[in-house]
Amino acid sequence: MLRIRSQVEAVGMRLFAIENLPQNWMDKIKLGLPGRDEQLDNIGKTIQNMGAAGIPVLGYNFMPMRSRTGYAWRTSGDPLWARGGQECQVSIMNSPLPLL
Repeated sequence: MLRIRSQVEAVGMRLFAIENLPQNWMDKIKLGLPGRDEQLDNIGKTIQNMGAAGIPVLGYNFMPMRSRTGYAWRTSGDPLWARGGQECQVSIMNSPLPLL
């Protein structure tokens, strides 16, 4: 979290919020499946790490199972192209985002 915040601040912006955690972080919670407690714990750790890193807001979506935003989640490969021609690469693992 601190690394992500530092990267944002290095270009003169402030990381105020993180929104929409990956669906596979919440699927077992939503369906009441084994492993839901671990997912809840991981989300809790992510929120704690956000607070410790000075990121005060988590926007979340607990829609039934699929939420579509038009944005693609990628874990590897070529960069994505965002609005305004901005290059972005998202690397999300199936565990809480670390503080460091």
